[in-house]
Amino acid sequence: MKKFRSISATMLFLILVAKLVTSSANERPICTDLTDQRYPAISGARIVWADVRNGNWETYMYDLRTGKKNRVTLGINNQRYPAIWGDRIVWADVRNGNWDIYMYDLATGAETPICTNPGFQRHPAISGDRIVWEDYRNGNPDIYLYDLSTHREIPICTDPNYQEDPAISGDRIIWMDFRDGNWDIYMYDIATGIETAIYTDPYSQRYPGISGDRIVWADDSSGTWDVYTYELSTGKKTQITSGLNSQRYPAISGDRIVWEDYRNGNADIYLYDLSLTPILCPPVPHSDSYEY
Repeated sequence: MKKFRSISATMLFLILVAKLVTSSANERPICTDLTDQRYPAISGARIVWADVRNGNWETYMYDLRTGKKNRVTLGINNQRYPAIWGDRIVWADVRNGNWDIYMYDLATGAETPICTNPGFQRHPAISGDRIVWEDYRNGNPDIYLYDLSTHREIPICTDPNYQEDPAISGDRIIWMDFRDGNWDIYMYDIATGIETAIYTDPYSQRYPGISGDRIVWADDSSGTWDVYTYELSTGKKTQITSGLNSQRYPAISGDRIVWEDYRNGNADIYLYDLSLTPILCPPVPHSDSYEY
């Protein structure tokens, strides 16, 4: 009997440890500084995020090829919600007293204001010459686009309900939408002019990202925020992360997914490689506290 209890206790311990682990070889930490690292984005081998280690929010970048990390933005004001495409980084900046969109070119060192409308502009994303963001000029968050090649700004979605956290890849723009009473994923195709509801599960799907045919988002259907992928070509949904704490704000570039992770008690940045074999653990309901 004692031997049986010992084996049962050992098995219980191993199960609990397994639930604490999201994956192994296919996942790795990118930045686990003691302060918060939030809102990651990725383009190829470059990962950017907002970092508060110096007392205000600044943009940091990590290069997977070189293993080097460096600070991109400087200043006493906050820079948050960064996104990257190639050499171009965009973010929301509060230097003018409200959130505006700015861009920095890593190749030239030039910084450019993109939108400084009196209303709030937050959560930008970039693909090629196109920049999208969440815009409050109409009293609620809508989706707007600016084309660097034509210098033209256009509204993408101004539904009376909330549209937030856009992402873009080529002609496709996605965002989280509250028109049906909970957060769902919607998409607009620039080439066709067609808007489509992509995923309208009764649970919430938030903080989407896109790369080609792949969409990622954070989903609370398992009781905590986990990262999922969705293939536009097949309609297949796959759970990527699982664990005691939340994984939010995913972004994707090719086979690489990054997100904001709370397993260590604060927000850190982790990466998952879809080209490697996944090792997942079952989800465990949990509640986290964090700022949106």
